Amino acid sequence: MPERFLLYIDLLGFTEIVKNKKNLLPSIFHALDRSNVHTHPGSFEVIQFSDTIIVYNEFETASPDDIRYCVMFLCEFAQEIQLRLLGRNVFIRSFMTYGQLEDTGPTPSEEYKHVRAIWGDSLITAYHTEKTIQAVGLFVDESIVPHLLKDIFVPHPYDTHNSIWFVETTPMLRNQFFEETDFTYAKFNVESRGTEYLLAYDLHYLKCLFDHGHDQSLQPNVRSKYLTTWEIYRQEYKGLCSVLEDSGFDFDSTLDINLTPHIEKIGTPEGAFG
Repeated sequence: MPERFLLYIDLLGFTEIVKNKKNLLPSIFHALDRSNVHTHPGSFEVIQFSDTIIVYNEFETASPDDIRYCVMFLCEFAQEIQLRLLGRNVFIRSFMTYGQLEDTGPTPSEEYKHVRAIWGDSLITAYHTEKTIQAVGLFVDESIVPHLLKDIFVPHPYDTHNSIWFVETTPMLRNQFFEETDFTYAKFNVESRGTEYLLAYDLHYLKCLFDHGHDQSLQPNVRSKYLTTWEIYRQEYKGLCSVLEDSGFDFDSTLDINLTPHIEKIGTPEGAFG
């Protein structure tokens, strides 16, 4: 049985959406359909059933470069899906692992005319592990960590055994030095590169984590998942998160950058991830 890198994505709150927000479903599926995963150079398979999305490589990862490329792409896909769903107030919990995975392949084929099936140890591991994670965002197991581009996708240990790691999917924060409270260089860097629209998504994501974590209308176990992820970012970017909380998440005054037009486009056709 071949071994592959597997990304397992769970769309959170899907039952509630199906029961009470059916009108949102076409928008969610259109967003997923527009993802770059479907047109990305290289061979990746994407299978979706209900609230679950599975992505894995079909090409052989024969070299260290192949492995890094595959892991980087799967991280980027998890990041892109969250950004596309952010304006719809939908969040994901995803888990990446490596192991045996078999695929009957697209139908019709020489062997199968109608049935498309996948199975393997990696799928079982991902299914069971993802359900144990009480947080939101991207997570990987210890086999993935050595292959991460850690200047972009920064890992943090999630469990006491370091078998599961949380991975930051907000690279604009890492690149702009938001650990302190002086954002002068960050402002210059963002404006000179014209990346205000990307920063807007990252900051809006942080605000959503905080808001959902303190939303008393949500069940305590649901709130705690958002708070857990917020706490990881708050510990990593103490200065930024402290200032954001104190300002009521007033991005423009905090950073002295006009992000409001970009925030308003999130979740619309005009947004970068419409």
